[in-house]
Amino acid sequence: MKDLFYFTHATAVGAITSLALSCVDTALWDWRARSQQLPLWRLLGGAQPKVPVYTTEGGWLELSTTQLVEQALQAKSQRFKGAKIKIGRPHVSEDVARLSAVRDAVGSAFDLITDANQGFNRPEIIRRACAFDGLDLSWIDEPMPVEDVSGHRQLREQTQIPIAVGESMYHLSQFREYLEQSAV
Repeated sequence: MKDLFYFTHATAVGAITSLALSCVDTALWDWRARSQQLPLWRLLGGAQPKVPVYTTEGGWLELSTTQLVEQALQAKSQRFKGAKIKIGRPHVSEDVARLSAVRDAVGSAFDLITDANQGFNRPEIIRRACAFDGLDLSWIDEPMPVEDVSGHRQLREQTQIPIAVGESMYHLSQFREYLEQSAV
């Protein structure tokens, strides 16, 4: 991958370049596993017998609070350990009401993860994070545009809720910048 990145660095490391390189990388791993007559999971070192998972299916902004609660309860009954719920309703009170209803329904042993899809600016996500403080959220995923590393650091400094990024980052240097600034 390092060689592939080198040969494509002039195109800027973004989504399109990364997706193309991932196709090559995946094909090479597949070829290596097949040539050694091993399943890929074994070639990569094995697997754990059980892995706790949460669902990202559902939790959409257009769903009613009742629908969110039903989805979370269904996920819990299917033995998921948590559920991701989108945030970004027009008023913070709507997000708080939705998350509170789900928390009340599923209890404290069920992880509630929020995802803002990079939808907020600094002041608004800080305001919302403060409003979410008592909800025992597992983390806030992509609260603001990924380019705003210092904004993520500022948010992390002002809330106890863990901050997560990475889905829209395409090079190790982007992760390094977040880690160096203690932004997540």
